[in-house]
Amino acid sequence: MLSSTILSVLLCIAVTTANPIVCPNLRSAANFAVVAYAGITNAHVPPNTASVIAGSVAVFPIASVTGFPPGVITGTTQLANAAAKQAQTDATTAYTYCKSVPYTRTLTGIALAGQTLTPGVYKFASTAAISAAGTLTLNGAGIYIFQVGSAITTGAGAKIVLENGATAGCIFWQVGSSVTLGASSTFIGNILAYASVTFGATVTYQGSVYTQTGDVTLIDDTITSQSVCNLC
Repeated sequence: MLSSTILSVLLCIAVTTANPIVCPNLRSAANFAVVAYAGITNAHVPPNTASVIAGSVAVFPIASVTGFPPGVITGTTQLANAAAKQAQTDATTAYTYCKSVPYTRTLTGIALAGQTLTPGVYKFASTAAISAAGTLTLNGAGIYIFQVGSAITTGAGAKIVLENGATAGCIFWQVGSSVTLGASSTFIGNILAYASVTFGATVTYQGSVYTQTGDVTLIDDTITSQSVCNLC
């Protein structure tokens, strides 16, 4: 007869195998740094350097991109066409998956500043935030999914730091309403927002931004699309 310890280990392995964290598949949306529903707006406030989106953008169905130039988009711009529609559809599918996958830990009511998290699925019933000048550390190679019931905010100078093999392409932020990133903050990962994403001035962003019903607003920010998660 198996000892209780061995039986517990085997049960744990069976549960882990039956419920793996499957990497969200962005499909065609992965080809874009920004996919917006209601347009992309950029403002330039000298002496700051004008916004740069290092990658391609797609807007569907509201074909509006303003403030470029002086802002720069290094890739292609797809406006209310078949490619933009497909990217929006694929981003929505990824959003739905991220929202439905079973979570491994609830962080409702817990401040992200000062936290060090390992790969997993983290749930916030309502809002999530990184306070001004606060740091969230993601430690280790793997998939990170954050399920946020309503909004994400970061304070001025807040930042996300990656350690020990964590990569931007394997981080997914599913947000039930909007995202607001504070001035001069650093944010990492793929944002899948139901509503809008608003950047404060001179934000550094590593990843891609997707909105289902709202717009993306920039003020002299840098968005750099990242490689698709190597675990997908």
